[in-house]
Amino acid sequence: MNQQIRNPKYLHYAVLFFAMFMLGDQVLMYRLTQVGPFNFTAGVFLMPLYYFTSDLIAEVYGFQIAKRMIVAVLICCIVFALLMTALIHLPIPTGWDHAQDYNYVLGNIIRSTVLGIGVAVFIGSYVNAYIISKLKILTNGRIFILRCIGASAVGELIQNIIGCLLLFTGVFPFHVVRQLIIDLYVIQVVLGVVVASIGSILVRILKRVEGDFHDTSVDFNPFAHQS
Repeated sequence: MNQQIRNPKYLHYAVLFFAMFMLGDQVLMYRLTQVGPFNFTAGVFLMPLYYFTSDLIAEVYGFQIAKRMIVAVLICCIVFALLMTALIHLPIPTGWDHAQDYNYVLGNIIRSTVLGIGVAVFIGSYVNAYIISKLKILTNGRIFILRCIGASAVGELIQNIIGCLLLFTGVFPFHVVRQLIIDLYVIQVVLGVVVASIGSILVRILKRVEGDFHDTSVDFNPFAHQS
């Protein structure tokens, strides 16, 4: 099917989930955790989910829809960061001692949004959507699970390298940042395999309900506008 899907029933739900996962990752950016020998940010559990959601949208609704969603959610994250930064600096009532906790969690959200979301996530998400859409053309829509895992693995690697270097250089020693990149990526790839395997069922259901768009005549330029 080459015609743009008209009146999609569930696209807005997918976009909302993408935005929710992205905002959650934004808030948890500096929340470090440890599982066994691996150290990583808590947002690592959300990253495979928003990469899969991006894959789902690119697969079912097309690359152009996925690209517009990435840009729209990026704007949403920037507005969210600006609002949070302004609101945490409101006057504090006497006797309330938790302002510093909010400042610790949200005080760097502008930096994490501009550098992490604005640069790293945009590039990683765009590459991810590009790969899965291009491979869909080459494979005639087959082997979604492998395309999803491969595209997400490349996008997450790019996002991790760019994001961790921009966000954590000067915050943590370089050897910690390097290990964080490795640990994040290992966990993300493992989780990505699980999410893609389960989520492929949802993709098949959506294709039956919504149709199946193929990007045979789409301009993959990230700055091109196509209606």
